[in-house]
Amino acid sequence: MAPVEKSDVDIAKLFSWSKESAIADGHGNILAKIWIRLVGDADLNRARVFALRKSAELRAKLKDKSSDESMAFIQNIEVVDKSNLVDAVVGLNLRDVTRDAYRE
Repeated sequence: MAPVEKSDVDIAKLFSWSKESAIADGHGNILAKIWIRLVGDADLNRARVFALRKSAELRAKLKDKSSDESMAFIQNIEVVDKSNLVDAVVGLNLRDVTRDAYRE
């Protein structure tokens, strides 16, 4: 195992706060001052990968009609008002109608 050089690991950036910001009310009175930590590229990439994985998990659960997520997020079509169903169908077909109109 290769030894870790001092210049390879710099944890000081984890504890640095980059900018002070003030929280004010609607009248301009400063209520509090806070420090903002700027997120680096590595942190942003980790958050993006985490979000993509969680999104894929949720999509897989939504495909299973017996899952709790599917029951919580997808409304049963039998309890939806007829006017809402008509609006949904019209909205979904509007793109096709618009595309056909541009072609003519």
